[in-house]
Amino acid sequence: MKSSLFKKERILIFILTLLGITAVYSILEPQNIIAKDAYTYVKRGNDNLKKDRKEDAVHDYTKAIEIDPSNQDAYYNRGIVYRILGRSDEALADFSKVIEMNPSKSDAYFNRVAIYIRKGMLNEAVSDLSKIIELNPGSADTYYSRGIIYYHLNKYDAAILDFNKSIELNPKFVDAYKNRGFAYANNGKFDMSLIDFNKAIEMGSPSSDLYLGKGMANFKMNDYISAISDITKALEMDPNLIKGYLFRGQAYLAKQEYDTAISDFTKVIERSPQMAAAYSYRGNAYMAKNNYDQALSDFSKALEINPKSGEYYYNRANVYMAKQDTELAVADFNRALEINPVYADAYIYCGDYYNRKNQLDSAMNNYSKAIEMNSKSGKVYVYRAIVFWKMKEYQKAWDDVEKARALGEEIDPDFLDALKADSHKKELQ
Repeated sequence: MKSSLFKKERILIFILTLLGITAVYSILEPQNIIAKDAYTYVKRGNDNLKKDRKEDAVHDYTKAIEIDPSNQDAYYNRGIVYRILGRSDEALADFSKVIEMNPSKSDAYFNRVAIYIRKGMLNEAVSDLSKIIELNPGSADTYYSRGIIYYHLNKYDAAILDFNKSIELNPKFVDAYKNRGFAYANNGKFDMSLIDFNKAIEMGSPSSDLYLGKGMANFKMNDYISAISDITKALEMDPNLIKGYLFRGQAYLAKQEYDTAISDFTKVIERSPQMAAAYSYRGNAYMAKNNYDQALSDFSKALEINPKSGEYYYNRANVYMAKQDTELAVADFNRALEINPVYADAYIYCGDYYNRKNQLDSAMNNYSKAIEMNSKSGKVYVYRAIVFWKMKEYQKAWDDVEKARALGEEIDPDFLDALKADSHKKELQ
């Protein structure tokens, strides 16, 4: 859940501003008649573009290319107009042509990067930014831009390296500190993220997302008091910061301040009624207060919004357990395990249920799954040993008894006496 916990900066805002190159090439005086004719059309195209006659400019640049297919200015300037008109594929083709003719023309790479970003072709954007860095290794902005894209590709180590370089080239680059902080957080290095968030704030750039980032990092480090303080500052700056209420609610929930947590989760629901996580967290708070009906309502609503969440089925199953609705609890545990088989206690509960129902194969399978997930739980070996005994698989039952004993688990003497007696009878047969 790392990437979902920490805000990702919008990839287009800074980069497309940085890369929003719309200036045309300055054109050189032609050296021959053909080039002179093409030059005339390029110049007229530039004039039309300045007068906002874009289609006329495209016509003129195209005419220049027909006369002189080697005219870089015509391709580049037509690419600029295509970008303005939103004709991305045609712009991409023109900038690629410029790069083919002049591989060191960084402006063409910049424009192509901007198009790749808008088209979601982030790996291609990284490739072009790398080429730009080769051409000009001293640009903090270019390293920062590539770092942002690495971040959105979940390549946090690579992003951190680029933010490091950006800061080295420009030690006052606040956004580089901020986004390196988010990258550290997504890598689980919360102490490092706090250093960067604090540095960005010290540099005179306090913002709601920085305080939210600090709060979330403190939360992950189990410093709930600091988390609440930081997120409260974020909410003072931006009272509509939905994630602020969501994460502050989680911090209150961890501190067992259930009513305050419920209040924050309710604010999220009021502002974003389709956020399933808010219902689930509020359900957890109601569950902690033994308010099972409200908890059941919230988990059911979360599942209505997101029926593919194993966690929500698991949570609702626990409510049904508390309400002693065994059949419904088992049904939800099974749905949870079908979606995400990570809940060992769900396997145990289902195993117990099937054991009581004398559905021994199902009971044995569930206990075995629980053991696969935690082979250090002596009690589950005992449960499975009882099932093997009922199935008259006495040697397997004894094997599980020995495993349970090795783990320090006490065995019911009555069960051991019964197992010994039945094992002896089988030997006599």
